[in-house]
Amino acid sequence: MENMLKLGMVGFAISVGVVVAYRMSTEAMAVVVGVLFGVLASIPGSLLVLAVLRRQAGAQPPDPGQPQSGRNGYPQVVVIQPGAPSQPQWPQLPAWPAYPPVMEAAPQGRSYTIIGDED
Repeated sequence: MENMLKLGMVGFAISVGVVVAYRMSTEAMAVVVGVLFGVLASIPGSLLVLAVLRRQAGAQPPDPGQPQSGRNGYPQVVVIQPGAPSQPQWPQLPAWPAYPPVMEAAPQGRSYTIIGDED
């Protein structure tokens, strides 16, 4: 009974897919096929990332009681330089010169020519 139900669901899905495919335009079918192949093309890359992550997760974390070693097996040495002495302040520069005085205002009697207007 369970197999018949699964077979019926698969048959229904296939028949709905065929009906929808016959009613789709060519452009819409091209989009669906492009998306399908894009998803299929991403599967190998996803599996590769998954394999790398599983390999990293399988590595044992370092023991917190043991000192971590550097490249050649020697313990890491961290050198911290003392703070630099305070630097001298910049000398006070004279104030910038003021802007030049404002020039005279433009003459008040401007004339405009309106194109297409009768004179």
